[in-house]
Amino acid sequence: MNQLCMCRVYALLIIVFSIVARPVCAGQKDIVVATNVHINKQIIDQTFSDPFLLERLTFDTDVYFQKKEFDYLTGMQEGETYSATHVKEAVIYLVKKNKFFEIRLRVSDGVEGKWLHFTLVGFWTFQKLKVQGVLRGKDAFRQYYIMEPGDPFDSIKHKHSIDKIHEMLKHDGYFNHTTHSSLMYDHETKSITVQLFVQKGNRFRIGTTSIDISADEHVAQDEILLIKEELYKKFIRRIEGNVYCKDAFNEMARAIKEYLGKKGFLQATIGLEEHIDHEHGKVSLQWVIDLHQKRSFVFWGNQFFSHTKLLNQILQFGRSAWLLPASILAEEIERAYKDKGFWQIEVKSQEEKDRSFFLIKEGQRVIIQLVEIQPIVHFERRVLIKRCFKQMLKRAYFDKHLLEQSLDKLCAWYLKEGFLDFAIVDYSFEPLEMPHTYRLIVIVDEGVRSYLSSVTIEGYPELQCQGPFGSFTKQKGPALPVLFDMQILSKQRQWLLNHFHQLGFLYAHVHPDIDIDDNHMVSVEWHIEPGNQILFGKIVVLGSSTFPFPYITRELQYQQDFAWDQDKLRQSFLRLKELEVFDMIHFYSDQSDESPQKSIILKLHKDDPFEIRTRVGFELQHIRKYQTFAGITYKLGGSFLFKNPFNKGDQIRFDIDITRSHREIVGRYKLPWLFNLPLRTSIEGYSIVHNHPGFIGSNKDVYRVKQHGFLVGMYRKTKHLDVGTNVGIEWMETTIHDTQLADCLSRAINFEPQLLDKTIPFFFIEPTFFLDFLDHKLHPTQGTLTVLSVKGMFPI
Repeated sequence: MNQLCMCRVYALLIIVFSIVARPVCAGQKDIVVATNVHINKQIIDQTFSDPFLLERLTFDTDVYFQKKEFDYLTGMQEGETYSATHVKEAVIYLVKKNKFFEIRLRVSDGVEGKWLHFTLVGFWTFQKLKVQGVLRGKDAFRQYYIMEPGDPFDSIKHKHSIDKIHEMLKHDGYFNHTTHSSLMYDHETKSITVQLFVQKGNRFRIGTTSIDISADEHVAQDEILLIKEELYKKFIRRIEGNVYCKDAFNEMARAIKEYLGKKGFLQATIGLEEHIDHEHGKVSLQWVIDLHQKRSFVFWGNQFFSHTKLLNQILQFGRSAWLLPASILAEEIERAYKDKGFWQIEVKSQEEKDRSFFLIKEGQRVIIQLVEIQPIVHFERRVLIKRCFKQMLKRAYFDKHLLEQSLDKLCAWYLKEGFLDFAIVDYSFEPLEMPHTYRLIVIVDEGVRSYLSSVTIEGYPELQCQGPFGSFTKQKGPALPVLFDMQILSKQRQWLLNHFHQLGFLYAHVHPDIDIDDNHMVSVEWHIEPGNQILFGKIVVLGSSTFPFPYITRELQYQQDFAWDQDKLRQSFLRLKELEVFDMIHFYSDQSDESPQKSIILKLHKDDPFEIRTRVGFELQHIRKYQTFAGITYKLGGSFLFKNPFNKGDQIRFDIDITRSHREIVGRYKLPWLFNLPLRTSIEGYSIVHNHPGFIGSNKDVYRVKQHGFLVGMYRKTKHLDVGTNVGIEWMETTIHDTQLADCLSRAINFEPQLLDKTIPFFFIEPTFFLDFLDHKLHPTQGTLTVLSVKGMFPI
C-alpha cells in the first residue's frame, strides 16, 4: 500500500514538472551574437523581432566576471520589457571589455516572456612582465616588450619581444648574457604573466681598434696616412679599453664623417666591423672608410669668420656642395658676411681640379649709431627706441637678426596699444659723418588708435556678465574707453572654450566677428557653434579583474548621463591612485561611440600584493633646528607593504627607521571607505624613542623620550576641501640617566622632576582643515590657500 502511494506521488511530481518545464524547453534557440569584435546584429534583429518580457537573465563564463558588473553592463532587469536594440546594446558593452572571444546567447520561451542566458568565452590576455635577475633598469626591458597589459596574448609577439631584448643586451655590450622566459597562467582570469630571467654577465670592453682607409687614385698615400693618424688621435684612442656601447659608435661615426667633410671628402662612407672574443670578454673593432673624390675649400683673407665657420656655412648644402660651382658658394659666403654688417664684402672664387679658392676682402663692419622712427604722433620717440631697439644699439655693430627682432617688437607694441592698422612701410640706412657709421631710419604708418566699444555673444546673452565679458555688457558699456588689444580676444575666446567644455561641448567652435566703424570703435560679436553635447556613458573595465566592481564605481567622481567634464575624470584617477593597490590606471573615452554618450574605458591592473623597500643613508643631527648640529649619524630603515589584503582596496604597512639617536616603528592599516561612508580611514600603532644630545659631539644624551600609542585617523577629500581628524591614546615617558643631575637637568628642559621615569597616558584629538581655491597648483595667480590645525592633549 505504501509503495502504491509512493508511486502515485512520483507520477504526480513528474506531471507537474513536465507542465512547468514545457514552456522553458519549448522554443529554445542558441545563437552566436559576437565573435572577436564583430557583432552579429542581423541575427539579433531576427531573433527579437518583437518586444519581449525578460523573465530571467543568467550567464556563465570561463573567466572571472562579477555578476554586479554583468548587470551593470547589460543594463537589463528581470520583469522589464526589452527589444532587439537593448540586446544589441548589452552585447556591445560586453564586447568593449576586450576579454571575450565569443558570446553566445540561449533564448528560451518562458511562461509569459523569454529567458536569456549568455555564455561568455574568454581569451588569454597578457597581464604583466616581471623581470628577475637585475636590480636596476627593469623599465628598459618593459619598453622592448611590445604587448601592453590587457592585450590578447600572442606567442609571435612574445617571441619577437624576447628577440628585441636580446638585441638590446648585445647593443650594450652584454654578449655572454643568458635570458629565458616562462609563462604563468592564471586560469581564474585567463591571464598570462611573463617571467623574464636575465643574467647579463660581464660587460664586454673594446679591445684592439684599427682603421682601414681606401681612396681614389687622386688621393695621395701621405694624405691617407695623415688622416689615419689624426683619426686615431681624435677619436679611436678615446674609446680603447672602454665598455662596449653601440650608441657611442654611431655618434663617433657621425663625428668622423663631419671631420672628413671638413677635409674635403664629402662623399665618404664609413663602416664598422666587429670581432667578438667571448673568451676574454673583448670586442675588436675595424673602421672601414672609403674616401671618394676630394674637393677642398681654401679661404684667404677671412678674419671675422673662422675657417671652420665658413666651412660649416658651405657644408649646410650637404653632399650637394661637392656639385655646386664655386660662384654660388661665394654668394652664400657674401650673404653671411652682409647679415653681420660687412656691406663692402668682396668674395672672389677660383676652381681647380679638386680645390675651390675663395679670396675674401671683408672691409669695415657697419655700426648703427642712431635710430630714427618717423612719423610718430602718439608716443615719445625716445621711449619707443629704448623699448624696441635697445639691444641693437647696445651691440652697435649691425646684425640682421637683431634688426628683425627690433622691428617685431615695434609692431607688437603698436598692436598692444590698439593700432590695428600699424605697418612698417620701409627702412633704410643713412650714412653719418664718421666712416662706416649709419643711422637707421624706419618709416611707419601708425594709423588710428582703436577702442573696444562693445562685446556681444550671439545666442548667449547670459554669458555677457561673466568672466572677461563683465565690463562690456550692452546695457551699461565700459566706464572708460578700453584700448583694443588682440590679447583681449584671446582671453575671451579661451574663456568661452573652457566654459563650453565644462558643459560637455568638447567640439565647440568659437570665432569673433569684428566690426570697425568710421570712428575706429571696435565692436566684437562672438559666434558659437557648440556642436553635440558629450555625456558620460558607462564605465567599462577592460579584461578580467578580481577587484570588486562596486569598489571601483564608488571612487568615480562623475555620474552617467551627466555633461562631460575632464576634471571629473582627473579626480576619479586620483581617487583610484590614492588606494595604492594598482600598477596601472588609464582612463580614456571610447571614440567608436557615435552617440553623444561616450563610454569610459578603464584599463586597470592590480599591483603585486607584497612590496619591500629599504633605506640606507647618513643625515645631519642637530640640537637646535637648522642652527646647531651634533654630528653625522647613520640611518637605516625599511617598509613592508601588503596591498589589498582583504580585497577592499586596503593596505597594511610597517615602517621602521633607526638612527643613532632616534628609533621609530609604525604599523598602519588603511581602509578607503568606512562602512558605506567615503572616509579614508587609517589605524596606526607606533613606538618612538628619541635621545637628545647634550652638546656638539657628545656621546652621552641628556634625556630620552619614549612615545607609544595608537590612533585612528579619518579624512575626506573633495575638490577644494580636505578635512580630517586624528584621535588616539599615547603613553609618554621621559628618562634622565644621570640620577645625580636629574633634578637640575629636568628644570633646565622645563620638565617637572616628579614626572621623570613615569609613564604618562593621555588622550589626544587633532582636527585639520585644508582649503585650496587657487587657480593653478604650481603657478597660482589668484585664489586662497588656508590651513587650519589644532591639537588637544588631555592627560588620563
